[in-house]
Amino acid sequence: MGYQRLETPALPALERVHDLARDYVNFLHPVRRLTEKVRRGARITRRYDTAQTPYRRLVVSGVLSKATTRQLAGRSTGLDPLHLKLELESAQRTLADRAVRAAVAHPLRSEL
Repeated sequence: MGYQRLETPALPALERVHDLARDYVNFLHPVRRLTEKVRRGARITRRYDTAQTPYRRLVVSGVLSKATTRQLAGRSTGLDPLHLKLELESAQRTLADRAVRAAVAHPLRSEL
């Protein structure tokens, strides 16, 4: 949320941003995870697995019950990536509008 000062009236907007970001990150944003790191002299070689969303990793792990897996699958299929991204950006703008004080880009750097 940056350096903006948020007070109680901005709480619903902040909660909305968090709800939308949670769905975006967990269901739509794939991540590569480090699987191996080998040091040979001064050179470090890193190997990563294939990119997957946290939701996919959780399903593949097999730790979920069938009911929870069905519930998450329903939630995943109900998401429209474009609509979710646009709604998230709109919620972020609403939150910025409700900030008490606007963010300062570089408070210590003098403008030339």
